[in-house]
Amino acid sequence: MTELQLLKNRITKLESLVLEQQQKYEYFYDNAPDMYFSIDKNSKVVSVNKNGATYLGYKKSELLGKEIWKVVYKNDLNRVKRQISRIVNNSSNTYELEFRKVKKDGSIIYVHEQIRCSNDNNKNMELRIVCRDITDQKKTHQKLLDYQENLKVMTQELNSIEDNTKQQIAIKLHDNIGQSMALSKITLSNISKDMNYSEIEKNVNSAISLLTDAIKNSRDLTYEISPPILHELGLGEAVKWYIKQIRKIFDIKFRLQGIQEADILTQNTKILLYKSVVELINNIIKHSNASIVIIIFKEFKNTFRIIVKDNGIGFKIYTEQKLSKDKKFGLFSINERIRYIGGKFKIESDSKKGTKITIKIPIER
Repeated sequence: MTELQLLKNRITKLESLVLEQQQKYEYFYDNAPDMYFSIDKNSKVVSVNKNGATYLGYKKSELLGKEIWKVVYKNDLNRVKRQISRIVNNSSNTYELEFRKVKKDGSIIYVHEQIRCSNDNNKNMELRIVCRDITDQKKTHQKLLDYQENLKVMTQELNSIEDNTKQQIAIKLHDNIGQSMALSKITLSNISKDMNYSEIEKNVNSAISLLTDAIKNSRDLTYEISPPILHELGLGEAVKWYIKQIRKIFDIKFRLQGIQEADILTQNTKILLYKSVVELINNIIKHSNASIVIIIFKEFKNTFRIIVKDNGIGFKIYTEQKLSKDKKFGLFSINERIRYIGGKFKIESDSKKGTKITIKIPIER
């Protein structure tokens, strides 16, 4: 074999090796998890990997030679153009951008891009871009911000409710209990030896009546704050007592099922659930126009469930992030209480069928 043939064989092997390496590079380039773009100084796409084009819903041929702006969300377009212009004019560094891109189907994603300028004396300038979808991170971050805002609103509402509750208790103590006690004292103090029996009896009976009112108001206030029946007989009986009070005022039919099953819960859980059920009942009275309310207590496997159903007008189902913002603070508050003890809170509502709310609490054995 001549030297020329040997040289040709070596060249052929080298060409084969180069081709093999090029194919490997193109494979890894096209199938890399990130989106790779190269754009020239006129912002036209010089190259794009297959994954980048496919991820945005395009074929590579649909992007090559086209301006990169077609995939930038219109509200971010001016800002991105300004930043790209700065990068082109100062090509010595690597830059990072975050903005929104638009897929071919119109859906919007958040992306993070690393941009490096390759500048050969400004003759063959290219911006080489590594682009990554950060939509999930953005959504998680926004969800956290919304949640923090909701907690802030809830804290403000709780402080307001606490202040109003204290004010209402003070008014009831002063106007009802305090005045009854003061008047009974005055009435008894007016009794003297000079009075005849009928006058003394009249004053005593008047004082007894005032004291009876004070005792009743004191008992009502105690039940309103925390009914003793909840601690003595349990959650089911406490809800049953509350409904009895409601029916004296409002013409709504209530049906209770399985109240004895609530005995398996801890005392703290019973108190939390009682407040939640009372708030749900009050919401139904205020907003639903319902005539029938069904409350079911049921143990199911390792969970305890409370189902509150009504035949009212229903309402728009809100996400957790919107419950407090859209004046659904009561539901947001209940949801937070239930989540605090490891439970779940589910709302189903229909304008024709009414609303069904399910509370699930894990049972500690």
